[in-house]
Amino acid sequence: MAKSYGGITVDISGNYDNADIQKAIRDLRALDNSAATSQKAFGGFDQVARMAGAAIAGMAAAAGALAIKLGVEGVQAALADQRAKEGLAKTLDNLNLAHETSAVEAYIDTLQRSSGVADDVLRPAYDRLIRSIGNTDEAQKALQLTLDIAAGTGRDAQQVAQALGRAYDGSTTALGRLGAGLDASILKSKDMDVITKRLSDTFGGQANVAANTYQGRLNRLSVAADELKEAFGYGLLSNMDSVFNRTGDATESMWGRRKYRDWE
Repeated sequence: MAKSYGGITVDISGNYDNADIQKAIRDLRALDNSAATSQKAFGGFDQVARMAGAAIAGMAAAAGALAIKLGVEGVQAALADQRAKEGLAKTLDNLNLAHETSAVEAYIDTLQRSSGVADDVLRPAYDRLIRSIGNTDEAQKALQLTLDIAAGTGRDAQQVAQALGRAYDGSTTALGRLGAGLDASILKSKDMDVITKRLSDTFGGQANVAANTYQGRLNRLSVAADELKEAFGYGLLSNMDSVFNRTGDATESMWGRRKYRDWE
């Protein structure tokens, strides 16, 4: 059979079987539906992939921001720690006690870990006490007493250290204002052996009790976290210093070669 379409003739030969044609149409429709389903599935997969990629990118950005924040805070903490260490070391040097610096730093580090009071509080307190006492062992005992009084009275450790330091200098007025239970006759005597004995009897062990409360445990965890932050900051500063030294050496070498060429 021949059929013309706009001048084009199509010749169809063979037997016409309607059932075969209908089956072919059904198969083609099934194939078309399958393709549409696959495309939809792949489209969904592509959407999930894009979402996962965005999530990973977001996590990476957040991690990067956290690293930068940790780096900045770590460097700031390390710089502050270095200044405090050098300040205390200079005080000890001025008192002809430079040889005790390492032992004093070790004591302060141990005390901060056990008490939960940070070294940026302990160093200035110790600095104040050593200036009045002049003996590292006695100053360490006075620092422990300072923490006990602070814990027992609720006063700031630096305030207590100032009052004790002034008492060692001969003025007990500030010590009497702490509310530490010292009667007027003891304060008037200005005998620091008697005064510290009475204070130790009243407040001894208070810092240890405070350190083992829930708040004290949190304080100790905070101290440990700050120490890690400082260590991270010191590491960054050390790397920066190494890069700076290498850059400086290279610049100096290049400058030297340039001057040599200019002189030729």
